[in-house]
Amino acid sequence: MFRGGAGVFYDRSGPRPIQDILLFNGSRLKQYVLPNPSFPDPLNSGVLLTTQPAGITRLQPNINLPYSIQYSAALERQLQKSTTLAVTYLGSRGFHQFRSRDINAPLPPIYAARPDASIGVLREIESAGRRASDSLEVTLRGNVTRFFNGMAQYRLAASHDNTSGITYFPPDAYDLSGEWARSDFDRRHRFELLGTLNPGKLFNLGVSVSLYSGVPYTMTTGLDSFHTGTANARPTGVARNSLQGPAMLMWIFAGPGIHFG
Repeated sequence: MFRGGAGVFYDRSGPRPIQDILLFNGSRLKQYVLPNPSFPDPLNSGVLLTTQPAGITRLQPNINLPYSIQYSAALERQLQKSTTLAVTYLGSRGFHQFRSRDINAPLPPIYAARPDASIGVLREIESAGRRASDSLEVTLRGNVTRFFNGMAQYRLAASHDNTSGITYFPPDAYDLSGEWARSDFDRRHRFELLGTLNPGKLFNLGVSVSLYSGVPYTMTTGLDSFHTGTANARPTGVARNSLQGPAMLMWIFAGPGIHFG
């Protein structure tokens, strides 16, 4: 049996960004960023908040709603009376994905002064991101043997994008070359086993096993190298999500009077 499908799906911003736009308009609620405060008391550092420019949050002009095109194709075959094998391809392409960018960030190469000194952080919510995801699933379900009934599935996947969501700020607002990388949720390998072991007529054992490869993460220096007030700079030449996190294993066995995992 062959199945296929495709669709277009639109996203939404959620209430928080709209709240930020209404509140942080430069007058209703003022937000200040002090890139180099003195410690332990930044308010007594000789810098008066009243002399500092307030931050503003706004939408990119002519912003678009994010959307994705999703498509799939599956081939399923019955191996025996109660066992089937399915191979499925799933693809997704995301366009106009949300992210935030400080378009008034200090200018390179020394990142010392903001282009508009009358404004602090000018957070512009823009729809300039994109995403590409592909995966291949192999699923075996049914009475695999006389002693096991259930489902086993393996997925090989890859997902890349250049944004981690609407609140994500690229470290360098003027250089986005290192942003296209693995998605935050990208797991290359997934294996799921769910079913029942039946070693005898009077006893059965439920089994659930999940084995996932790790998700990526980003190396940062912990420094505010671009003087934006956010310590999210990466080492030179290091791209976003370039490191690999640990794998994960979850397992549960359950039966009459038995539950461990």
